[in-house]
Amino acid sequence: GHDPVRAAAETTAAAQADVDRLHAELRAGRRAAADPFAAAVAAELQAIGLGDGEFQVVLSEREPGAVGADDVAFLIRPNAGLPFGPVAETASGGELSRVALAIAAVAGGETMVFDEIDAGIGGTTAHAVAETLRRLAGRAQVLTITHLPQIATVADRHFAVEKIAGDPT
Repeated sequence: GHDPVRAAAETTAAAQADVDRLHAELRAGRRAAADPFAAAVAAELQAIGLGDGEFQVVLSEREPGAVGADDVAFLIRPNAGLPFGPVAETASGGELSRVALAIAAVAGGETMVFDEIDAGIGGTTAHAVAETLRRLAGRAQVLTITHLPQIATVADRHFAVEKIAGDPT
C-alpha cells in the first residue's frame, strides 16, 4: 500500500515549504536591517569625506536561490544634485575605496585587509581614512597596504615589502 511517488511528492513539498519559510525569514531580516545599515554606512562615509554620505540599500525580489530571493543593491549619490546610482557604476576609484571602508567599519569581521584603501585620496581625506582605520583596529586586526604617510602613521607595526625582478616577480 506504499505509494513511493506520493511519498516523494510529499517530501518535496515539505522541503519546499521549509525553503520558502527560510527565504521569508531572510527577506524580513534584510528589510529590517537595510535602513539602519544604510544610515550607519552613510555616517561613516560622511566621516571619511564622501560628500553628504548619501547611501541606500535597495532590496528587490528575484528568483529564489541559495542566498535567498532578494537582490541587494548598494546605491550612492557622491555629489549633490545627481541621482542615486549603483556603487559599482557611480563611484570613482577613491570613492569606491571609501565605500568599501565604510561598509567594513559597519559590518567588518575580526580581520580586515585593505589593499591600497588610499587609492585616489590625499590630504584631509587621508587623515580621516587613517582615523577610521585606527578606530577599526581597536576591535579587529587590520592589515593595510599603503603608500600614504597619513595612513602609515596610525599603524602599530610596519612591514616593508619590495618587488624583486625575476620569474615570477
